[in-house]
Amino acid sequence: MSQSANMPIVSVIVPTYNRKDSLRAVLAALEMQIYPLDRLEVIVIDDGSSDGTAEIADEKFEINLRYIRQTNQGAAVARNRGANEANGAILFFLDDDIAVVPEFISAIVEAHQQHDRLIAIGNLQPVTHRAQTVFERIQGVDTATPPNPGTAPILAVNFADCLTGMFSVKRHHFFQIGMLLDLAGDGRVAWGDVDFGYRAHRLGFQFVRCYKAVGYHDDYSIRDMNTCARRWQRTSQTAVKLIVKYPEVQPYLPMFRDKAPISWGHDAPTLIVRKIIRGVASTKAVLWALEKIAALLERYYPSVALLRPIYRWILGGYMFKGYRQGLQQYGPLKAA
Repeated sequence: MSQSANMPIVSVIVPTYNRKDSLRAVLAALEMQIYPLDRLEVIVIDDGSSDGTAEIADEKFEINLRYIRQTNQGAAVARNRGANEANGAILFFLDDDIAVVPEFISAIVEAHQQHDRLIAIGNLQPVTHRAQTVFERIQGVDTATPPNPGTAPILAVNFADCLTGMFSVKRHHFFQIGMLLDLAGDGRVAWGDVDFGYRAHRLGFQFVRCYKAVGYHDDYSIRDMNTCARRWQRTSQTAVKLIVKYPEVQPYLPMFRDKAPISWGHDAPTLIVRKIIRGVASTKAVLWALEKIAALLERYYPSVALLRPIYRWILGGYMFKGYRQGLQQYGPLKAA
């Protein structure tokens, strides 16, 4: 019996939709894993792609690849379908635009061997070497996972750090927690990862980030400011639905603290001032002016020191708009 026979089978579940090129890069990275490939299965759930993704099924790979096609139903359904089809004791959910380092699966398995009831999250880093715009370069750095503050290979985090793009859980625990839910009802998993994480948290699961499990995210949403801003607006709108469902998660989502209406008699004076400033800065006229200033700086004086805070105020303005739209659609909120 080979030594690898004692290693747990890991099922990597990759939902995909019209991203055949980036999907190939993801699969190529998985072929390079130092974890025994005979203990690794990769399940690609094609959510109704129309770009020729189905060709993947006929290509040769060094990994055990299973290709499953379904009608377009969204990422939550695709991930749950993959979990149901999986043979592995450990499930790892990976997005189709994240290429992982060779040590990735080994680091995740090591974490699960140390803890039983565990959600293990990878170390997400942006792909910045191909950045074509100032915004993409700055935003990529700003969204990177913070560096490990110590020497430990894993670090405890909270449930709000759960990312559907690269997290793992034992298969039987995935079903015990209740699988992934589509909060918005639009096929996406916006905040469905935090929803899953909070349900796991209430059941007593631990959460860790594995710093050796690096994944490089080729994120389309940060290619330009308009795309990123619109995405944050949609995501912030859906966040209200999560908070309505679980009011107690509000303290774990500090990015929305100054986006909510003023609670007179409850908010501290400093928070009231922040909310007033945020409201003014999120008006149509101010956002238009900030976007014009950003465009001029990008063209004539692309200073990171000047552009970074302007980008943050612009994105914060769109988050404010989305959050307020969510309050109209899903609110009101209950006190945490």
